Amino acid sequence: MDSAASNKGGRTLRARTNAWCPLCFASFSHQNDLEHHVAACLWFMDASTRKKKAKTDITQAPISLSLDPSKSSPSALSSSPTKLHASPTTPPKQKRQSPMKQQPEPVENWNVPECPVFRPTPEEFSQPLVYISKIRQEAERYGICRIIPPSLAPTIQSCVDPDTFTFRTKVQNVHQFKNRNNGPSEVFSSSICIQLAKRGINIIDDYPQMEGRDLDLYNLFLSVVRRGGYMAVTEHGIWGSVAHDLRLSDSSREALIKLQTCYHQFLHFYEASLREKVLQHTFMGQAAMGREAEEGEGERKRGRGMMGTMGGDHEGPPQTIEDAMIRYMKHEVDNTNFVTDDEADEFGFYDGGKEYTVNSFKRMADAFASKWFPTMPTTPLYTYAPSGSQGEAPSTPPSSSSSATTSTSPLSTPTHNYSSVLPSPPTSTSLYNTPTLSPLDLSLPPSPSPSPTSIESEFWRIIEASEESVQVQYGSDIDVTKHGSGFPMTPAPSSSSVSPSNSNWNLNHFPRMEGSVLRTIPASIVGVTSPMMYVGMLFSSFCWHTEDNYLYSINYLHHGANKMWYGIPASASEQFEEVMKRSMPQLFERHPDLLHMLVTMISPGTLKANGVSVCRTLQHPGEFVITFPQAYHAGFSHGFTVGEAVNFAPADWLPFGAQSIEHYRNIPRSGVFSHEQLVMMLASSSLAPEIAAWVLPELMRIKYEETRERMEFTDLGTGYLKIGAAPTMGTDPPQCKICEYDCYLSSVSCICGAHVVCLRHAKDLCTCPMSMRTLTLHVHMPHLDKTIDRIRSHLSTPNTPTTTTTTTLIDSHPPSTQIPSSPIPSLAYPSSPMSTPNHRA
Repeated sequence: MDSAASNKGGRTLRARTNAWCPLCFASFSHQNDLEHHVAACLWFMDASTRKKKAKTDITQAPISLSLDPSKSSPSALSSSPTKLHASPTTPPKQKRQSPMKQQPEPVENWNVPECPVFRPTPEEFSQPLVYISKIRQEAERYGICRIIPPSLAPTIQSCVDPDTFTFRTKVQNVHQFKNRNNGPSEVFSSSICIQLAKRGINIIDDYPQMEGRDLDLYNLFLSVVRRGGYMAVTEHGIWGSVAHDLRLSDSSREALIKLQTCYHQFLHFYEASLREKVLQHTFMGQAAMGREAEEGEGERKRGRGMMGTMGGDHEGPPQTIEDAMIRYMKHEVDNTNFVTDDEADEFGFYDGGKEYTVNSFKRMADAFASKWFPTMPTTPLYTYAPSGSQGEAPSTPPSSSSSATTSTSPLSTPTHNYSSVLPSPPTSTSLYNTPTLSPLDLSLPPSPSPSPTSIESEFWRIIEASEESVQVQYGSDIDVTKHGSGFPMTPAPSSSSVSPSNSNWNLNHFPRMEGSVLRTIPASIVGVTSPMMYVGMLFSSFCWHTEDNYLYSINYLHHGANKMWYGIPASASEQFEEVMKRSMPQLFERHPDLLHMLVTMISPGTLKANGVSVCRTLQHPGEFVITFPQAYHAGFSHGFTVGEAVNFAPADWLPFGAQSIEHYRNIPRSGVFSHEQLVMMLASSSLAPEIAAWVLPELMRIKYEETRERMEFTDLGTGYLKIGAAPTMGTDPPQCKICEYDCYLSSVSCICGAHVVCLRHAKDLCTCPMSMRTLTLHVHMPHLDKTIDRIRSHLSTPNTPTTTTTTTLIDSHPPSTQIPSSPIPSLAYPSSPMSTPNHRA
């Protein structure tokens, strides 16, 4: 049958065609509809040139469009976006950024100082806790320090097989570390999800992904529209350019087809509807705004929303239909605020990662980094070479200075003798070996690689601007007891063999070596008494936080690229917290313990501008970073990295542990172990004098606080008294329902069967009379008094046997055995070291 026209039942059927409007590319199946639509579009354009707007910032521009039938297909039109020529009598306005969209200050202008960098001699390096005690007074003023060992640790190739070591990653949305879910990418994606749901398509549970990361629908839409739209990109076969904009490493035909399919399935409908909507707002809206301008300033302000973004104060008039579409979309995004109850998504972290081996993760990480920095060199992955036994330290250590030194060299110039490229596997199996560089290690990259400063600047630009979706994966908190460690998992050296042996820096031994109070804890606590591995990629981050219970931590970088660290000393922690709360008041209102979630970043430049003492350092493979008690720290990887970390606690940590518990009770939050339980276990053991000197004042403080709170409880009214047994170490004490405090010494309950609380919250337990409360004593005061007297007697006894380690620690920390007469003996801790190692600036 002729497709032109036919007469059936007295009704004329309209001719069917396949044509597009040359102005907005709307598709029409009938020629008559197309003609009427084009006429309407032209009328709107003519109206826009006739009407002069008063008191507006939007320049009216006549629009010249060709209606050549040869250009009636989207492929012909989209390849050359439609121009909207500005009037020659109206000079174009200079673009300027909105204050909210300004680029962050360059990191070179922050002037953030370097933390101390120490180089111990082989003799100093042989006793880790003694050495850390020696440098503590200097280093804790910065919160963190970097230690360069006199010789290399055994590289990870002897302990971890990169093809069998598997782990599951967490997903990090780097752009949400500060601005959360109000970024344009998240708002746009949420809007698209809602619109798709109305069309019967649910992508929330099966969100489109490319290369293991959520597809950035916002930047995908921008990239396609800037190139003329879906039809133009498809016609000209430039999906590879779109993939490049999204920094996708896979540009194979299959990957590009998948990208095209995702756009067609999830975004093409939005593009088509937006084209028609833009024409209506662009031309009819301008005429309406002209009328509003004549009627009054207030009406003009209410009506300028869309037009303000399409040609207002900050930008000139749209030059193409696509430009107008992008401005319209951004206007909708800027005026939409989606709030989510999902904490994981809100904070930019969620367990949506994949399972990798070290080898497969490195390939993915290198491909990702090359898209951001094409000239970034990649470190060759080590070859697994397990050793049958662990050798002794070299009999003749590499030459080193006679004392520990510090350095504050620029970040871009490492001051140690290690190559930025990892050395080849050592020929010896000893724990620390002299590096042997292969010819490949000495070769220069073909083009300049990105400087640490440029990587750092890009990282903070992503966080501060939050205009693009940057999603990375991080293999964090990998339990070495289940997966394996980068250090030999051999038995810890006994106290009799504590003579200079570099094996003491093996992180599997660190928490329980002589002088660490954590050795009293019988149970294994992952990350505290046993290390955790961390496998990262470019921009994998650890956000601002302190260690659990304000413990020390030691971090070793086994392999890969460098890692940036930032530190804030304990003395500036309260000031830091105030700046964070002022920066994100609503977020802190919803989550008072936000700083303990490791989900928040704020730049060192902002902190320094607000008077917070902050420092930084660049850790290279083969180096240690120490964080001190109550020191906030954060950082990120400059590429593929494999690191390992664990907590430890010399005796000087005890007062910080007490402060952490008090802080946790106000949040509320529980510690990883009971502080009072640990102190009592220490007091019941055979203590070295340098540990006893710290335990005694802490016991006095615990006794004072417990006595005062028991007296306050009895003053509330007569209740029941129950004698209980103290929980043994490894058994969790009852926990206060209100503040999550571990009730090791005593607890309060009620006959009604309500939850257990601490003495401090006895009144808040339930609505029953106080006379129905029961006080359970787990530790009796006579027992506490006897323990205090025994330690005091032990410290006053002359000629107390000590080991070499003990003698050295006492020399560095002269213990104070005098207990003040004040009822609050919290100031009777041993003094700080009397001397510090020599250092140079």
